[in-house]
Amino acid sequence: MNGISLTSALCFASPYRLVQLELESVGLSTRYTPMNIRALGADVWEDINPYWKFETYFLPECRFIKPSSEAPAAESHGEK
Repeated sequence: MNGISLTSALCFASPYRLVQLELESVGLSTRYTPMNIRALGADVWEDINPYWKFETYFLPECRFIKPSSEAPAAESHGEK
């Protein structure tokens, strides 16, 4: 066994970053808000517990990236 399994934080952290980069390429910013599962109460995560072994869940939030109004104008390549 190479140590990577469904109980490995690395298994979950790597795809988070890959998804973040992919969504950015299509105009969406993504941030993850850490949520303490225990603070929500056992009844909230009761049916999910067999699949999620960590105490923290990272809730994704995606937003459209606003175009920058300060972006430099396109150059004319020598045309006047």
